[in-house]
Amino acid sequence: MAFLTTFVGYYIKMKDILKIAICEHDIVRGDALATTKMIEPIIAQYLESNECDIMILTEFFSLGFHIGKDNLEDQDGLSLTWLKKMATDYGVAFVASIPIRIDKPDRGVNRAFFVYPDGKFNFYDKRHIFAPGGEREYISPGTSREILHFEGWNILLQVCYDLRFPVWSRSVDSEYDFVINVANWPQQRISVVDPMVRTRAIENQAYYAFSNRIGSDEICVYNGNSLISNYLGQSIGERIIIGETNFLSAEISLSALKEYNKKFPVKGDSDNFTLNI
Repeated sequence: MAFLTTFVGYYIKMKDILKIAICEHDIVRGDALATTKMIEPIIAQYLESNECDIMILTEFFSLGFHIGKDNLEDQDGLSLTWLKKMATDYGVAFVASIPIRIDKPDRGVNRAFFVYPDGKFNFYDKRHIFAPGGEREYISPGTSREILHFEGWNILLQVCYDLRFPVWSRSVDSEYDFVINVANWPQQRISVVDPMVRTRAIENQAYYAFSNRIGSDEICVYNGNSLISNYLGQSIGERIIIGETNFLSAEISLSALKEYNKKFPVKGDSDNFTLNI
């Protein structure tokens, strides 16, 4: 099955510099209301003092990563409603994933949402389901990639475990400029994230932002270590701490990316392939 590319004509003009921020937040496991009440004032404080185009949260940002049908929300539930409110209130795009119930009461998808500043949204369903953590028990895999359009940028959405699979990340004919991956990546496996994020950025000649939570639950400890890599595999951005929450912010340039790809067009020598799903 061919990759599905979705372009949303949100802005006609191109914005060369995007100001992005990753919020490494804690989660109240299984309680979306408590989580959103906890993180909202922290994010508000950041946005009141810092310019931002895209605010990136985490995988299962409001409920945490635990297995069971009780962790599924309807798409019009509290979590997406809150993301839409924050986006429209602050004029900032928000990115996060939510376990969304589909078809059957006990089955869902791990759906990453990109919510635009006007409250409209696009989404991607996580393809690579984390079997070692029991995710397959209630989450079904997605069947297509989603490349969305924002301010003249082409953005690929990914979720956590997708990072491990380079074929799924391959930029065919330079179809995207920037990857956003939201995660719940535990501390005991965090050492592999840095090299993989940098490699994905280098091999696809694109920016890559990997967002990871902090805190702990009954299963794992999460220590953040989010990363923003440029197309050279270099870590970029600065950290801003508000209370116990870390923000990693960076400015990324579309013209700089295009100029580099023009001068060093290695993707023109890449291998053709067909991915069967």
